[in-house]
Amino acid sequence: MERANIQLPHGIRKLLDPLITILVRVRTSLIYFIFFIGVVFLATAIIMGDGVLAGLFGIFGFTAFVYGALAYVGLRLIGYPKIGGFD
Repeated sequence: MERANIQLPHGIRKLLDPLITILVRVRTSLIYFIFFIGVVFLATAIIMGDGVLAGLFGIFGFTAFVYGALAYVGLRLIGYPKIGGFD
C-alpha cells in the first residue's frame, strides 16, 4: 500500500510530527497499543464520570494500563531490547 504524500504548511507540520510519531509507534508495538488503549479507556471513564459504563471503562482501562506496564517492565527485566524507540 502506497502512502499518500500530503503537503502541509510548515507550522501545522511541526505541530503534528510528534503526534504522528507517537501514533506510528503505538501502531507498531502491541505493548504500547495495550497501554494506549488503557489510557484512552481511563480517560473515557473519567469524562463519563458516573454510571455502569464509566465503571466498565475504568476497570478495562486500568487493567490494560497495568498489563501494558507489566509487560514492558517484564521484557526489560529479562533483557529484551528497547521497543518503540521511546527510551
